[in-house]
Amino acid sequence: MENLQKGLQGHREEARPPATVAVVACRYCGQPIVWTWTGKAFMPVDVRPSDRGTFVLVPRDNGRSPQSEYVGKDSGKEAHESHFATCPKADVARDHAKLRRRQNR
Repeated sequence: MENLQKGLQGHREEARPPATVAVVACRYCGQPIVWTWTGKAFMPVDVRPSDRGTFVLVPRDNGRSPQSEYVGKDSGKEAHESHFATCPKADVARDHAKLRRRQNR
């Protein structure tokens, strides 16, 4: 809980997604993110909607992570950006993911 509060410092209350969505801090940069389901895998998205956002969050049954649906740019909807595109330490995260995949073979 402390990490979550730390990750949300400096972010406006109204910028958070609905209360049913779990907001967590990115383990690499500390920014608040929401894990969403793409239909194939989980993807982190930024909590705050963005002009560059291309995904909308759609609630799923049983309180599970929301579905992220691609809507493209300039959709006119309140869209969120993939955290893979905005995390300043995304390269480190990718390297760690590659290492984990190699170890699981």
